[in-house]
Amino acid sequence: MKTLNVTLCALVFGALSPILTAQDEHAAIVDADPVTQETINGKIAPMEGKQVVLDWARWNGRTTFIDSALHGSRIEEGNVIARFDASDIEERLHDAQRRLHATGMRNELAKIRADMAEEAAMRRLHDAEIALEDAHEAHRNWEEFELNQQRKSAELSAQRSKANLEDAEDELAQLKAMYTEDELTDATEEIVLKRSIRNLEAMRFGARLAAASREFTAKVRWPRTSRDLRMAVERAEISLNNMRTNFELDAVERNMAANDREEAFTKQEIEVDELAADMEAFVVRAPDTGVLLHGGLRQYQAGQKPPRFTDFSDAYTHRGLYTIYKHGNQGVIVQIPEDKFGSINFGAPVTVTAVALPDVSTTGTLRVVPPQATVYSDVAANIILCWVVLDEPITALLPGRSVTVSYTVK
Repeated sequence: MKTLNVTLCALVFGALSPILTAQDEHAAIVDADPVTQETINGKIAPMEGKQVVLDWARWNGRTTFIDSALHGSRIEEGNVIARFDASDIEERLHDAQRRLHATGMRNELAKIRADMAEEAAMRRLHDAEIALEDAHEAHRNWEEFELNQQRKSAELSAQRSKANLEDAEDELAQLKAMYTEDELTDATEEIVLKRSIRNLEAMRFGARLAAASREFTAKVRWPRTSRDLRMAVERAEISLNNMRTNFELDAVERNMAANDREEAFTKQEIEVDELAADMEAFVVRAPDTGVLLHGGLRQYQAGQKPPRFTDFSDAYTHRGLYTIYKHGNQGVIVQIPEDKFGSINFGAPVTVTAVALPDVSTTGTLRVVPPQATVYSDVAANIILCWVVLDEPITALLPGRSVTVSYTVK
């Protein structure tokens, strides 16, 4: 963004609309009643020129002159016409540069952390996918292999228990048969039979316990294991889906945070660039060749008193600071009260005399400023601006100098 705008402010003679046409002027002069002369004060004003306007992009502090070319000095395009004290803006620029550097470093660290967080989230997501596969496999292995194996093992255990019990019963029966033949003593018979009977009873009791345990396992433990494995699969699926959702949400948040950081960095970068451009414009160069006038074109064309800039005075912004004026391209601006406006013979010759040089005068024609010139809002409402179009410029006078205008009234 340019911080020093050069605005071409021109009032072209052709745009100045006279109240009377040439024919009307002739008729008015021929038919008019005897006229009298009156005098009104006016100001020499440039008819056109290029303005120098300070329009800072970022700077909003004081703008103090340390040097200014003199009012009325002859300048060439590109000449330095003003310098401002840059100590405050230089300090602010350095501060903005430091903050920009710090923001850039924070953004780099935040990006590294975001990348690490994304990598960790991807690892957790991968682990959750493996956990789901393991849960599916565990459930599938249980239903398709392990449960059948346990059923067969329980059936085999029941068969062995039954066989062992039958063997014990057969052995006891054989012992009883043997002892009935009196092959051993009565004492030995009693001992062996008692031990065999106890063992048989224990085996019968153990067989009942094993049968009850197998029944409990078949009715409770195996269904519970199947249920737990199914629930493990469901939990793994829910966990994986949640991780996927959180991964997507975290990615969105990371992108938003990255965009916010980038936007903040860009704003600070723009601030630095604009302050640097503003600081560069603290050295003002002439946009054209001509005569340097202090003040804006509007101030001269409204008949106001333009400023004179000196060292350590403050400059203003957003309106004409200087005007580059082509020597001799001048007219006279006069402010005519409304109550006298109707008595003026517009188009009739007038005489313009320099107040500072009473012997210097020229002639011209009085014309009214067109209605669009009401942009001069600081001119009193009951005042009408009029131009004197000079036949010959008063080259000895710069714009802003006072003149008297003698004109005829009806």
